[in-house]
Amino acid sequence: MIAPVASKVIGSLFFAVALSLVRAADISAADGKQKVQYLDAKKLADDGFNEEAVGKLDPILDTDPQYKEARFTRAVALYNLGRNYSAQDDLKYLFDHKIADAQTWLAAGRLYQKLNKLDLAINAYKEFAKLDPKSEETPKYETLIGILEQQLRNKPSTSINPSAAVKLYLNDATADGIMKWPQARLPIIVYITPSHKVPGYKPVYEDLLRQALDEWTTATNGKISFILTKDPSAAALKVLWVTDLQAQALVPEAGKAFVHEDGDGVDSAEVKLLTHSPFPDEPMTNDLMHNIALHELGHALGLVGHSPNPDDIMFPKLSVQNGISPSDSATLMTLYGWGDAGANGVVPSVSIKDLAPAVQCQHLTREGSKAAMSGNFELAMQKLSEALAIDPTIKVARDNLSVAANNLAINQTDLQESIRMLHVALYWNPFSDLSRKNLNAFLSNSGEDPTSFPLRVKRGDSCAAKHDSIGAIVEYTEALSIKKDPSLIAKVAALKKSMTSTAKSAK
Repeated sequence: MIAPVASKVIGSLFFAVALSLVRAADISAADGKQKVQYLDAKKLADDGFNEEAVGKLDPILDTDPQYKEARFTRAVALYNLGRNYSAQDDLKYLFDHKIADAQTWLAAGRLYQKLNKLDLAINAYKEFAKLDPKSEETPKYETLIGILEQQLRNKPSTSINPSAAVKLYLNDATADGIMKWPQARLPIIVYITPSHKVPGYKPVYEDLLRQALDEWTTATNGKISFILTKDPSAAALKVLWVTDLQAQALVPEAGKAFVHEDGDGVDSAEVKLLTHSPFPDEPMTNDLMHNIALHELGHALGLVGHSPNPDDIMFPKLSVQNGISPSDSATLMTLYGWGDAGANGVVPSVSIKDLAPAVQCQHLTREGSKAAMSGNFELAMQKLSEALAIDPTIKVARDNLSVAANNLAINQTDLQESIRMLHVALYWNPFSDLSRKNLNAFLSNSGEDPTSFPLRVKRGDSCAAKHDSIGAIVEYTEALSIKKDPSLIAKVAALKKSMTSTAKSAK
């Protein structure tokens, strides 16, 4: 009950601050024309015409960015328009350029409180009280500081009940594959494309987007965060508003996310947001745009599929959702393998084996291929073997396992182990001339003739007797390359059939 009352009281004070901004010393620094323009804008803001005031203040600040009173007045007008993040930018400019005063800190405290950044709000109110201790308002804010500090201490207790069920939808979210931003690419650099000329675009949309970015940061306990840039070439995530998404007929879409990855994970993404509702009977409200931004950012972060739960922000139809749900938070945290709780709930323990087979295979193939490229051939063989046990047709897994086995073979001191590794290499890639040359070289060095049909058959029989089906298949196949023999063809077919049956039984 206390917090809403405090918020209401401060809300009425914030506009009062705007009414007492004109300081002769500051305005005298601007030329006469700017002074007139500023006073006109100030009058509009005082009368509640905030949009018009911002329109007049923009060119003033383009000409004189450090015009303190104009920047502060614009921050107030933007705040009153609900463009909190844009207001925050103006206040930050005043702080960064050391031209802020007590009223600036007071306004910042109000803004941070509205954005639920309680630690920043507390600090701002303390700065105000320190700079203007004799103000009649200072005791009120000192009281508010105590209230906010108590709220901050109690904040964890306001999260979802840990005993409540959190419905993970990891299989649905990763149906098209596991996509994650690697730790080395965090925080994510974001470029928001200027869109003021796009039909239907409203400046408040950028604030709603920035709010969505903040909410995903909160939902991951700060593990995923974002940095805005004005340089598109420096950005990994680009956001733009459009009037047409080229959606298929009868498939209304309000946004799209495009995610690109390399061997290390996601390296870039693009989010497109529609400036108008794709539904004829549903207007594009601020709440809808906010939900669309949250949804598409969720895709860009790795939740590339959809949730089957209507309450989740990643549900395919946005309507009743109230922001990021506990399941959204928990699913993303689990995807990244972060075992601690997300902002909205507890993350259950989920292993790779809990995912859909196709997703498991993709994950293992990626991990194994990455290990092979970094020279960790043992780990590569382990991961790629697990992937091929799920789906033995994945070519990249077969090829990379062959490479890993070949490299392990040439670094072995045990001759028989080298030959066994080369059998593995040729089994998964029978077209590897390098592995074949290495195998033949090892046989020659041991005094055997690799071109002898009887010898290759004998080696195949020996492997079969030891239940080494891979070695037997390779040696029989090499023998068949020397001379066709129906009985060997039958043996190879029988071995492959037996291996397939064993693999199915294991599943």
